[in-house]
Amino acid sequence: MAEDEKITLFIGRLSLGKGLQYLIAAWPAVKALFSSAKLLFIGSGNEEPCLKQQVLDLGLKNSVIFKGAIPNDQLPVYYSAADVFVLPSILTQQGQEGMPVVIIEALLSGCWVIASKIGGVADLSGMAAVKTVVPENTKELSEKITQCLRQGRPAFDQRINNFTLSAAALAYAQKYQELIN
Repeated sequence: MAEDEKITLFIGRLSLGKGLQYLIAAWPAVKALFSSAKLLFIGSGNEEPCLKQQVLDLGLKNSVIFKGAIPNDQLPVYYSAADVFVLPSILTQQGQEGMPVVIIEALLSGCWVIASKIGGVADLSGMAAVKTVVPENTKELSEKITQCLRQGRPAFDQRINNFTLSAAALAYAQKYQELIN
């Protein structure tokens, strides 16, 4: 990818509950303002054929890239190259997102994060680098992506350290100690 390309990233299962069809539907509005922008999907899943067909139907073949599954140790390269990470999850019969690790990883990598206002994402509200959207709202999604791409990378928010695995382990240990006492 060229250095001047703006990269929007998704990492995860390509499944119905991730709301990726809405991200693809929002992409033409982003491309209208950022002609060299790329939308990068990392992961695999049962919705992949439908998503690829949607990309073809919308004439987005040159700006949407499906990389497939990538080993976890290679993901930091993609996070650090991305300007925006998007998780447009939707409510399904199977439930909703909790606190997805990919959001924490994206924030720790210095990306903007745009995620649907469901599940554990609410715990991150108030963080400057996190923008939330109403699930299935392609207009709002495209507006938030373009807003983030215009602003450049966000300032690092130290509060993200409260969501790391070590911080969670420490909080659990403190709770157990309180219960024992």
